[in-house]
Amino acid sequence: MKVEELIIHLPTLSLVVDKKWLLKKRDWAESFIPPRLPWFERVEKDFNILNKHLGTNKLRKCFRSSLQDERVERGQFFIFD
Repeated sequence: MKVEELIIHLPTLSLVVDKKWLLKKRDWAESFIPPRLPWFERVEKDFNILNKHLGTNKLRKCFRSSLQDERVERGQFFIFD
């Protein structure tokens, strides 16, 4: 799955992570996210719920740095799965 498709498929997550960052880190995004797509789809749903109450800016402040950390494995940066 290409990064452009990921951005369309996971729009809220893409806003939180930063679309420009995803495009810049294309190789990482295209190799890391697709094998974990069900998990990222769940995060997308959760972010949609949280976004209604907190807004995108708050989500960015809370989650962007963790989601952009290329060293972590799935589930290490969240307490839920």
